[in-house]
Amino acid sequence: MSKVEETVTRYLQGLSCSQSVFVVYRQPKGLSESDALKLSTVFGAGMCGTGCGLCGAASGALLALSMRHGMDGIDSLDAKARTYELGRQFLAEFGQRMDGVTTCEGILGMSPLSTEYKERSKELRATKCAGAVRTAAEILESML
Repeated sequence: MSKVEETVTRYLQGLSCSQSVFVVYRQPKGLSESDALKLSTVFGAGMCGTGCGLCGAASGALLALSMRHGMDGIDSLDAKARTYELGRQFLAEFGQRMDGVTTCEGILGMSPLSTEYKERSKELRATKCAGAVRTAAEILESML
């Protein structure tokens, strides 16, 4: 199974959007799966399940990029600049492929805290959210 398919499968099995992307694309030697799940939990469904802010799948991808390329000490400012550039490239591609929308609420067309979302959550997770997870994984795959 490809990493993209693994990411979508883990999402559909119950991980959050941020967790599914970050867990699959983290550096396993640098961070256990358990710690990766803990670290990326707060970014699911926008931010803290509110739908506000960046899509959780994109946040998970940015975490993976940062883990791979980010600065590891005060003397690695060049890595910080490189990581920011990669992050901007990811966000530009993600926004383009998501029809200009990068927020959880924008992708869903509603807040994940709304009654309508709660009534339609299975459908929306399987369609809109899984699509965002797939898109984030595909872009990240091409960047790594």
